[in-house]
Amino acid sequence: MKSRWKPAWMGVAINLIPVIAVVQIGFGQGGLPGGAASTGVTASGRMTPGVLAPETMISESTIPGAVTQGVRNQLIIDSQEGSRGRMESGLSMHYNRVDGLYVQLGLETAWKQPALLGFFGRGGYAFKGEAWRYEIGLERWFQLGPARVTLGVRNYDLTHSEDEWLLPMEENSAAAFFFREDFMDYYRLIGTSLSIDTELYRRLTVQLAYLLDEHESLKRRTNWSLFGGDKKFRENPPVMEEKVYSLLIRLGYDTRDDFMEPAGGFLIETVYEKAGGGLGGELDFERLLVDARRYIYLTRHENIDLRLRVGTSAGDMPVQMAFDLGGLGSLRGYKHKEFRDFNRMILGNLEYRIGIGRVSSGWIEDYQVIPFYDLGLAWNSNDTGSLTAGFDQVRADRIKTSVGIGFSTGADDRLRVNLTRRLDDRDEPLAVTVRFHRIF
Repeated sequence: MKSRWKPAWMGVAINLIPVIAVVQIGFGQGGLPGGAASTGVTASGRMTPGVLAPETMISESTIPGAVTQGVRNQLIIDSQEGSRGRMESGLSMHYNRVDGLYVQLGLETAWKQPALLGFFGRGGYAFKGEAWRYEIGLERWFQLGPARVTLGVRNYDLTHSEDEWLLPMEENSAAAFFFREDFMDYYRLIGTSLSIDTELYRRLTVQLAYLLDEHESLKRRTNWSLFGGDKKFRENPPVMEEKVYSLLIRLGYDTRDDFMEPAGGFLIETVYEKAGGGLGGELDFERLLVDARRYIYLTRHENIDLRLRVGTSAGDMPVQMAFDLGGLGSLRGYKHKEFRDFNRMILGNLEYRIGIGRVSSGWIEDYQVIPFYDLGLAWNSNDTGSLTAGFDQVRADRIKTSVGIGFSTGADDRLRVNLTRRLDDRDEPLAVTVRFHRIF
């Protein structure tokens, strides 16, 4: 068998994505009790289906399992706290092929008196997209015994992506800014949401939300990056431009012992969304996503991490909400979104973390060697009238697999190099990727 390796980009051989502060300024740790930071408002802003953010169960994005930072990744301009509450403002940026450089200001307030009430807003300008984007919201909290109930309303006009579960916004921004690699696809999201969230013992959460959204296509507006030579950004795919009115139910269960570097526990999220029918809008569909993770502590220097992600839909789900697999954050070793626009998906990831040494420095904490194995399948069911139909099409000979080994500077994968081999075609080159965040 011919063995080969060549330096190229994602899906071919090598992918380097440095996170540098010029793209996402600062890492402010401000957070208001129930305000935008503590509820995990993401760079996309859509209420649902949810994302379990690293420091709370309640969050506001579209993809289960994404570890999003939202307005936490910002330069804190001002922070004030008193007996009645707290106010915080900040600045953040991102860069992609539809907005170009986007600069945003955010404001969060939370009052303890006379009521547990919070307001948050963020807005900015996309210089290449030549458009203003914003989100504003109001929340009211109630403590009912061990449960905290939050009523929320928000209005937004944002550049949104369904791909934040694959990699964080700041990591993607750095790839686009420096190397002309944008791994996300985007559409304009305009709408209003009403929500009720219940959080019990910070372990179990239930969210019910009603969404009145409108989707619009966005075109590629720039082909500039600091490096990249003659390479061009991918075209941004068009979307079904429809009004999507939906009801969403999300259940979350979190027993992790650490939000950023879990060594034990479960993280499970189930999101069901129903659009159309008596809810109104122009599309009628259902979508179900389950993201389940298990972190197993073996010894002081050994851990096993597992993830199972399953997606299914019924009805006329828009193409921008279909399921994709391949490449960063999903089926490693394959090309980016090699399998795209399907109505069924199964993904499994297994990692065995082995600590091999510790360094006492401010940035590198320890070294880890991480053998891993991925498997997945994305396909279309002929029966689009049921969420459960079509899973009999899953056969061992259809499942795509890859194997690899990672070298990391710590349990948070602050710097990690992966070597991955896809197993369906041994003549494909070895994929070398560099990451700065855990994928799960």
